[in-house]
Amino acid sequence: MTTLLEISHALLTLKQTLDELAESPDDQNTRLNDWLVDAFEAKVKERDRMLDNYAGLIAELEHRSTAGKAEAERLSHRVDVDKALADRLRQRLKDIFGLNGLKTLETDRYRLTVANNGGKRPLIMDGGVLPTQLPKAFQVKDCEDYGCHGTQFLYPLVERGMSRETCEDLIERTLGIRWRKSCCRFCPFQRRQVAIAHYQSDPQSAVFALWCEFNALAMN
Repeated sequence: MTTLLEISHALLTLKQTLDELAESPDDQNTRLNDWLVDAFEAKVKERDRMLDNYAGLIAELEHRSTAGKAEAERLSHRVDVDKALADRLRQRLKDIFGLNGLKTLETDRYRLTVANNGGKRPLIMDGGVLPTQLPKAFQVKDCEDYGCHGTQFLYPLVERGMSRETCEDLIERTLGIRWRKSCCRFCPFQRRQVAIAHYQSDPQSAVFALWCEFNALAMN
């Protein structure tokens, strides 16, 4: 007669085998079928002990699964909380840098640099370089058709190192809304991704823009 210790050891061996076959469900089923057939071919008392241990293994696995799921959810929440706090700390420091006109600051361990373009490396230039000598992507442009000729255009937010994205982020943190650029939905000066987002949220405006463009081409 098989002892209880031997039955427990056999079930432990089964569990180890099933773990090794985790990537092969068909092989797992074959091994389970063999084990259950052996159990039901055993004497009644031995069969009942085997099935008792079998049910105990199911209960243990379900308990571990429930506990593991709860721990995974806790860790996932902790990750989200830590990431949100890190982003908040970083953004707040960036805001303070802007308010104090700072671009770079070195501590004992870190070199803190404001990057207004979403984290890319900042543009480093000599103090004598004129704005018109910068690459086009770094120039602030104005249109001569707007305002009076000879007017000096000032960009205080740019001077503080704030980009459009920085301003949008600041408004969102302060008012709780994402304030997008106000413009006609068919404005040709929109950035491509902004225009696509507009048209996806309001397909009718996309149709109207195409209609305006068609008429413009037909009449000119």
